Amino acid sequence: MTLRLLSWNVRGHNNPRKREVCKNLLKEWKCDTVCFQETKVSTIDCAFVRSLWGSPFTDWTVLDAMQSSGGVLLIWDKRVFEKLDVIALVLLIELSNGGRVIVLRVLQVSSLLKN
Repeated sequence: MTLRLLSWNVRGHNNPRKREVCKNLLKEWKCDTVCFQETKVSTIDCAFVRSLWGSPFTDWTVLDAMQSSGGVLLIWDKRVFEKLDVIALVLLIELSNGGRVIVLRVLQVSSLLKN
């Protein structure tokens, strides 16, 4: 079985025309799963996901953006992948010089770890 995985820094997904372009490319590339980074969208719901991936066999998980930065959206074909569990941690660290660092950690914990 060949898996088609895509990781894409979209630099913002607020524009419906940009989402339409992404949707058409995903359909053309026939991806099994896609990870969008830097969505810059604070709240993602089912309608938003459908605007990107029209298949009825869709599941997804999201790490919402913080204000207008960040955001990760992972979408996959449920016929290929099954979500068992997701744990996400986001840390916003302010440095003494005024700079900021965002640390993102997403883990999957599942029965696979118990074997």
